[in-house]
Amino acid sequence: AGLGAWEGARLARSRDLLQSSGQARRALIGAAGAVFAWILGAYGAGLVGVTIMVKVAGTPGWPGLVDVATLVPAIAFLAMWVVVGTAAGYRFGSPLVAPLATVASFTVILVLYIVDYDLVRVGGASASLLGLAPCPIRQAAQTVLYLAAGAWSVLWATRPARSRSVDGSRISSAVAGGLALVLAAGLFLNNAPDFDQRPIKLECTGSPPICLAGGYAQYS
Repeated sequence: AGLGAWEGARLARSRDLLQSSGQARRALIGAAGAVFAWILGAYGAGLVGVTIMVKVAGTPGWPGLVDVATLVPAIAFLAMWVVVGTAAGYRFGSPLVAPLATVASFTVILVLYIVDYDLVRVGGASASLLGLAPCPIRQAAQTVLYLAAGAWSVLWATRPARSRSVDGSRISSAVAGGLALVLAAGLFLNNAPDFDQRPIKLECTGSPPICLAGGYAQYS
């Protein structure tokens, strides 16, 4: 959010030209996308590093589609904060928005994690998920929530400050904001289990047989 806000504030120097030419929204998305590309590169490098360490430790198998799907809401979460930061920097036009956005985003994430972590808990796990799988409905709701929040922030930042007319931009902003609120409320009120169960393929060896999950029989 902080890096995005910095770029947004720099972009705001050309606000009058961008607004008059109708290119403000495209320029803001481009600036946010450039920042996000660097962050995504660092995120990807971290994933590669973790994968190498896990394989070197001797963990059998590779992540399946269900496991890889956990990256989708995590990446959308990162993208949302970059876009929100860039939008705030562009709207207010001050470099001071960058440190404020950094502190504000960290505080919001921390508070939401305490109040209801379904709104902000994305990515992998700190323990084994053998026999478990993240709930796809929750992941989809999180992803759409983050995208809707990002879309709303772009529409808010590029809307003329003194415009009171109801146009397509205001309608789109209302739809995106309403969708984000509905999904946030749904996640907040959700009481379903954190994970779904998935079948485990067992491999049995020895006599008496010792059965372990597929790929782990070598440790028996």
